[in-house]
This record gives sequence, C-alpha cells and structure tokens, in this order.
Amino acid sequence: MHLDPETWREMPWIPATWRVLRVLLDGRTVSQSDLRRQTGLSHPIIVQQVARLRRAGLLVEDDPQSGQPGRPRIPMRFNWGYRRVLAVEVHPDGITTLAADLAGAALEAPRFSTLDDWREATVQQALQIAVRKALETPGPLWSGIGIVLPLALTPSGSALEHDGQLTPIALDAVQACLSAAWHLPVMIGDEAHALARGVCTPNSPAYARLLAVNLRQTGRARLSLFIDGRPAVDSAVPIGDATHVPVPDNALPCYCGRQGCLGTLLRAGRDDARARGQAIEALALLLAQCATLVHPTLIVLQHDDQWTDNETARLEEVLGSRTLPAIGKVLQCEVRPNRPHECLLGAARSVAQHVLDLRTGLLPVWAASGEDTIQPLEVCES
Repeated sequence: MHLDPETWREMPWIPATWRVLRVLLDGRTVSQSDLRRQTGLSHPIIVQQVARLRRAGLLVEDDPQSGQPGRPRIPMRFNWGYRRVLAVEVHPDGITTLAADLAGAALEAPRFSTLDDWREATVQQALQIAVRKALETPGPLWSGIGIVLPLALTPSGSALEHDGQLTPIALDAVQACLSAAWHLPVMIGDEAHALARGVCTPNSPAYARLLAVNLRQTGRARLSLFIDGRPAVDSAVPIGDATHVPVPDNALPCYCGRQGCLGTLLRAGRDDARARGQAIEALALLLAQCATLVHPTLIVLQHDDQWTDNETARLEEVLGSRTLPAIGKVLQCEVRPNRPHECLLGAARSVAQHVLDLRTGLLPVWAASGEDTIQPLEVCES
C-alpha cells in the first residue's frame, strides 16, 4: 500500500517503523531516499530505522549501485525468508504439507502422507503427526500454520466431507490444540478461501472485490468473498458452503436431511448429463444473484474435472443476462482447473498475511526485539 508523504503527515500517530515496513512490504527494492520520499520521515530517522530493521534481520541490503553523482545507492528490500510458514491441505488422497516463505512462495517440494481412516480422532491425530514432521525440518524459524480442510456445513456444525460421507469436526478445538502445541498462530479455511488467497493480487483494481468459487468432484460448492484483499462476510449471499442452496425441480435427497440441494445435482451429474446441466444452470444463476448483491469485479471459478467449454460459455451468458448492465461492464469471469497445490499456496499466503499485519500480527514484535525465541515442541493430546 503506497501512501504519499502528505498522507503520512496527516497521520502522525503511525510509528516510524510501521511506515518503513509498510513501504518494504510492497515488495519493491528501495533506497533510503525512496523511503524518505514515501514515508515523509527525516533522513536521521530513516537511517535509524534501517539500521534497526537490519539488526532484526527483516531487511536485506544488496550491493551498492554507483554510476551517478553523490553517494552510491544501496538497494534494500524486505527479507521474505526471515521466517517460514507451513501450509497443510487435507484432501481425499491424504495430507500434503508445504513450507513457504513470508511471501507465500514455496521453499521446497510438498510432502505427502496417506489418510485411510476419516474418523474425527484419526484425522486430528494424522494432522498433528504431519504438522510435527514438517515443523522438525531444518531452516528458518516458523511463524504460523495455515490449514485447508474439505469443509461442509451440517445442522450441528462443521464437518469434513470425504467420498460422500461426513465426519464431524470441532474446528476451534483443532485450532487451539495445534496452536498450544507449537505456540504458533493457526488459521483454518476451506478450498474457496485458499483459492481467493492464492489468486488475489494486492492493490490490483481487478481484485478489489473478488468472489472465489470452488467445485469438487464430490459435489461440494464453496464460495469466498474478498474485499480489498481481505475476507468479507455478507449475509445476503451464501458465503462459505453453497452446497445446500435449494434448486427448483430437484427432488434428490441430501445428507443434510432436505431435498433439492445444489450438491445433490453436482454428485448426480457425475453419471447423469441431464443432472449435470441442471446443476451448472443453478450454479450460474446463484453466481448471478451474488454478483447483483455484492458487485464483485472478478469471479474466479475453480472447476471440477468434468467442466467443459460449453459450461463456461453458459456461465458467462447467464452472468451477462442476469446481472445489471453497470455490473456487467466491470465484472470479469475467470474459469480455471483445479491446479495441484494451489490451495497450499493460498493457505501459505493467508497465514503469512496474518503474521505480517502491522496491527495484529507478529511483525511489529520482530521489528522491536530482533531476537529469535525457539519454542519447544510439545505433543497435544487429542
């Protein structure tokens, strides 16, 4: 987020360290003169802050650049490798973990472990084992854990959905257990949330209001709304689990106890072309309704393996005819396949953004102390 010096002068309560970090977090390479111009701080304060962040390990300086009159320009940038974040995805084949830097970029190849038993206690135990193995790998200290789960909503709360079966799971208990065991912030989300994080480009007008949609072969449909790079909750649209949105002229029973849910058509559509067509039509109408209510600038739909070009054309046709003309002029629609490990990168970016938040994250603590504290690993009993 770039703010000009005049804006900074109107907000004198913002600490100097925050101002410098805010510029560095934009991802560009800057010099001390750039920092003075973009923060409105004086030269002595900039020198002091640069030295402080360098000692803390949060700032990296490149070789001086000469060739111009005066002192050589010393490029500097944020040290994205200062800490690691761990991304974990629970999926039908098992559990995959990925180590990433604070920019959400992968540091190594993903690690995979099988998951044969989907009972709640077994899933939690397998999750703890996978996280422990990943956290024991050598490298920079860890700063947080992001977990992607195949979530579904039930009348009694959250559940894991696997092969048409539901496993109740207490998300708060899982989050608290992992956080207490390794003294790290833990963030849990679904595939649509991870997709939005993975494709969102900060400060881009196209991503100002992003509606992410995730379809799975098992019939789950998840929606996630992001406004200015942050998740938003809007009671007017089914943000979260859209699997149980009612579809007219659909009498198929659903595991939620009702009939006519969107998910039943998506599951039936694996073998029935008519049900598939009815499901895509219902999904397109649902997204058109959401677009009318929340005015997204971009819809990103991550589809299942059965998706066709004709379904893309029908989706765009419905969005164009069922939304207001003013919305249709700015709305973009991107349809993409389910790419390997995309959810993992989204989870990594989610937890990285959390720990780098200047108001509620760990970054101000790192900048103030510059000291590394290694916490002991402990086993959390499930």
